[in-house]
Order: sequence, then structure tokens, then C-alpha cells
Amino acid sequence: MRFKKIKAKGDKVHVEYEVENSNGTWDEFSMTSAEKPLSSFEAAISNLEAHVIDMCEFGDNPAITVTGVSFSYGGDNGVMGASIIAIKTLKGSNVGLNIVTPHKASESYSEGKADPKQLLDEDCIKDLEALCIEAEKYVKGNRQQLDLFAKQPAEATA
Repeated sequence: MRFKKIKAKGDKVHVEYEVENSNGTWDEFSMTSAEKPLSSFEAAISNLEAHVIDMCEFGDNPAITVTGVSFSYGGDNGVMGASIIAIKTLKGSNVGLNIVTPHKASESYSEGKADPKQLLDEDCIKDLEALCIEAEKYVKGNRQQLDLFAKQPAEATA
């Protein structure tokens, strides 16, 4: 399984992914769910905030919330590339600033040496891989336990 997009915004998680079939080509799937992800998923997506701050050259302590990642796979080896999507809270506005980081690859797409400015750093790659692991758990049904004893609305119990 490889991911094309992972998005957690508001009360929904959206995942687009591919699975290699027996012919060696990739079948595409997507899902959107309001089921709450595991806290480890939430932590994995939050861990990307520092990378957005670094890539976008923001100063100290900007109010950033990562909402998703768009992945791509290129070259003969299917090298992973990614852009991270985030929202920056603005003091003088009721809505946030939508941010998309520059697209960077995990390694060179071709035989030659890549410009380091075009590459994700090792920590970011590890954090993106951790998010993919959490997204795969989510797709396979590992989500937070629903509260079976939560109070039901009055009309539902009548």
C-alpha cells in the first residue's frame, strides 16, 4: 500500500491510496470517515508541523496546524515525494492562511545527484513514513474506541 493523500481536517479523515495488483499496476482507492483516528495518528500528523515551519522559513512559534500530505512517486524506483498542507493561524483574520510546502523528494528521481534543496531531510522522511503507517492502520479499521455508554439524545431514547 502506498499513499497519495492523507488529510485530517475538522472531524473527518480522508485517505487516498494505491495497492499494487498482480499485473504490477496500481489500483486506486479512497475513503473518508468521521471515525476518530488513533492518538498515534494525530501525533504523527502533528509531528510534521516543525517541517512546515522549516521548509516555509517561518520564525519562532508560528501557529501551524498540519491538515494533510500529498504524496507522489516518480522515477524508475518509485521515489516518494511529498508536499505538506497546513493552516497558519493569523492574528488579524478570522480564517487561517492555507500553506502548501514545496514538493520535495526523499531521494533523487534519477541516477544523478540531487540538489539538497530538492530533498526532504531524514527526520521529515521518518515522520512521513510514520504517518503512512498510522494511515494504513486507519484504513484497516484501527481507530479510537467509540464510547458505547455515551448519553443518547432524548428523542433517540424515547
